[in-house]
Formats: sequence, C-alpha cells, structure tokens
Amino acid sequence: SKLTIVTPATLNPKPASPTTLMNVTVATFGGLLAGVAGALGRERFNNTVRDKQDIEKVVSVRPLGHIPHDKTLRAGLTMDFGVPAIAAGAFRHLSTALSVVYSDRSPATILVTSPRGGEGKSTVALNLAAAFAGSGKTGVLVDANMGNPVAAKRGGHGEAPGLAEGIHSEIAPLPLSA
Repeated sequence: SKLTIVTPATLNPKPASPTTLMNVTVATFGGLLAGVAGALGRERFNNTVRDKQDIEKVVSVRPLGHIPHDKTLRAGLTMDFGVPAIAAGAFRHLSTALSVVYSDRSPATILVTSPRGGEGKSTVALNLAAAFAGSGKTGVLVDANMGNPVAAKRGGHGEAPGLAEGIHSEIAPLPLSA
C-alpha cells in the first residue's frame, strides 16, 4: 500500500467554537413552539366532558340537570329529602325535568349509566327514584348491574333475589340431545 499527501493540513487562524447564545435562543423558541403546538393539539383532540358546555357541544342538547358534589353522595348514601340540601334540590329538579320531558309517554324508561365502575350510577339511580317517590310518582328501580348490584343493599332491602335470579327462574331448561 502506498500513502500520498494530496493536500497538507493547515491550522485555521480563526478557531470554531459553539455559539452558546445562539443555541440557547434557538432551543428556547423551539421548545416554546413545540409546547404551544402540543397544548393546542391536545385541546383540539380532547374528547373528555368536563362541564355543561362540553355536553352541549357533544350532543347538541342542553342537559336536563346537574348534580353537584356532596358528602352524602360521595359516601354512596340516599339523600334525606326532608332536609334542605343543594344535592337534594338538584335531584328534585332533575325528576321534575324528566317528568316534563316524558309527560306524553307513560311509562317512561330512564337509564342511568357510565363508562366505568365507581362513578355513582347506583347513587344517582337511588336518589332519582327517591325524588320521584317524594313527588308522588310511582316507579320501579331495576338494578341491572350484574357485576356489582348495590341498589338493593343501599336501599335497605339486603340480599333479596336480584334481576339474574328473576330471569333465571322464568327460563325453562332446554333438553340436551347427543
């Protein structure tokens, strides 16, 4: 092998050094721009429902009522409608609004649901049923939560036969053939 020098190396009279101020400035503006773009993108594609305005945007209808946070509700108890409380008034308002909306349909079916457990479906259903009963209306509360039926326990009915037992007793066993 043969080694030949094509161009000899020379020392640059003006050495290169990092431009710290320029790097910090570009990084700061780049970070701010990325942060703003990320925040705007997150807000644009956010589909969580946080308040009444979000509900109106999603379903294009005004909500019938709003149940505020209350210590009694957080504990999963039924409201005492004889005692003045904001949450009790909200349940009475909601039952009245539902009665007005469904006045032409008798009987009406109201479904209380949520995407996850522990969000207060049973508490809302029990208190709404109590508000209807307090206004003189009659109704039937069906706890169709097969995984964790709590309406009977919270309503003071203990371990009464539930929906699954009622359905099972009405179905005749099918004969099996080989």
